[in-house]
Amino acid sequence: MKKEELEQFILKYGETLMKFCKITTNDSELAWELYQDTMLRLVEHYKKLDISENVKAWAISTAINLWKNKKRKYAWRKRIAKQESYEVHMENEFQIFDYANFSGEQDNSPEDTAIKNELIRFVQSQVRELPEKYRIVVYLYYTADMKIKDIAALCEIPESTVKSRLIKAKKILKHKIESAWK
Repeated sequence: MKKEELEQFILKYGETLMKFCKITTNDSELAWELYQDTMLRLVEHYKKLDISENVKAWAISTAINLWKNKKRKYAWRKRIAKQESYEVHMENEFQIFDYANFSGEQDNSPEDTAIKNELIRFVQSQVRELPEKYRIVVYLYYTADMKIKDIAALCEIPESTVKSRLIKAKKILKHKIESAWK
């Protein structure tokens, strides 16, 4: 990979990678840290990478591995000295969905828009609460538009496992949404 190709990759997939980091960590500061570490790793290894291969998958795989390492470190630190953590939910968090294209219609009443926005925020919060193994697969499939085959290769799991995790995640989300909207 050449320097110009690296710059194009960052411009093209940087935002997608940042969204993935936010979904994976559920914390803006940790997401930014993970994103920086992933980009640093990409810059360190860009000469070894082949542009004909899926560099996006390599970057996401690197982010997953870095996150797993960080989680292990955090778990170890908690065993040594328990730390209290808190999560600040900001109004303008990352978006899983494109609000404008959610319904396919551009002209909606303010009430329809408010209801859709509320539903989208609710679904986003439910996706964030999924166990990590489901959340990553859901993100990669629905937001990063990756194919099941690519997700399986990226996560180093069989394609059938990816499919079953997607199905299980949908069932969990369906149950939570139905019970909340009754």
